[in-house]
Amino acid sequence: MSAFHIDLEEPLEVALRRLLLGQADKICHDLQQRDRIEAIHNARKCCKRIRALLRLLKPAMPDFCRRENKDYRDLARPLSSLRDRDARKECFNKLVELDPAGPRHYRPVRSLLERDRRGWNRRGRSQQISRGEKSARTARQRLEALPLPSGRGFKLIREGLQRSYRQGRKAMKQAYRLDEDSAFHKWRKRAKDMNYQVQILIPLWPRVLKHLYKELNKLGDCLGDEHDLVMLRKAIMRGPNEKVPQELLRSFLGLVEQRIRELKIKARKTGHRIYAESTGAFIKRMKTYWNVSLTKNNHI
Repeated sequence: MSAFHIDLEEPLEVALRRLLLGQADKICHDLQQRDRIEAIHNARKCCKRIRALLRLLKPAMPDFCRRENKDYRDLARPLSSLRDRDARKECFNKLVELDPAGPRHYRPVRSLLERDRRGWNRRGRSQQISRGEKSARTARQRLEALPLPSGRGFKLIREGLQRSYRQGRKAMKQAYRLDEDSAFHKWRKRAKDMNYQVQILIPLWPRVLKHLYKELNKLGDCLGDEHDLVMLRKAIMRGPNEKVPQELLRSFLGLVEQRIRELKIKARKTGHRIYAESTGAFIKRMKTYWNVSLTKNNHI
């Protein structure tokens, strides 16, 4: 099991502090690695985990969590712009490999992605990462001073977990009602928050919560692929494309739209399984898991 979870042998506030500081330390470590692409990818994931925990704690500590969430968002943003360029390339390759015509057939379309990479040479990337590392160290010091209230147990996260589930459920309904890129992207972010929040709680009832975590992973992958395709489409359509035969361009965009539709259908099925309960029923169930673990670990 991943180390990103609470330990039933320690108070909840101690576990959450450990998790937050562990992810902050990992960001600093990752941004020092030689493999810049992997460093960016790992650091962004750590930022997302921290922000998910801050949202979990926000009802209990609104001012601190709001401020730190913004700072970690600002820290991740330039790293995201670097990662997104590589993600679009990976998305393109994955898509054309599924088509019988093969990657070589769509090579002229791939050339449109190159303009997306101008100005992002190795030196520029290293400068962005260096600035990110400096910001990460400063943010880590603030997290170390986090004034987490003690002795509250499940109450510390109850409202935050309730809000996360409710927002995810609402975002899913809105995504299919509006059928807009921004709505699906919003659902993706709320599902990712829920993914990390459930992950830390797996020790409460591993057999059940591991399954929910896997379902949330499936949903996150599905919505992530859909988002990558949307961003790929935008990159392809950005600026002039006269050098690419229009029939070929339409064929490629048809592939993109078809795959987006498939992913939306898949996401809906997974989402209905995850959000089958009402918000109240979900929180009641999680509170029950907590109480059962409390009887086994009466010092929590």
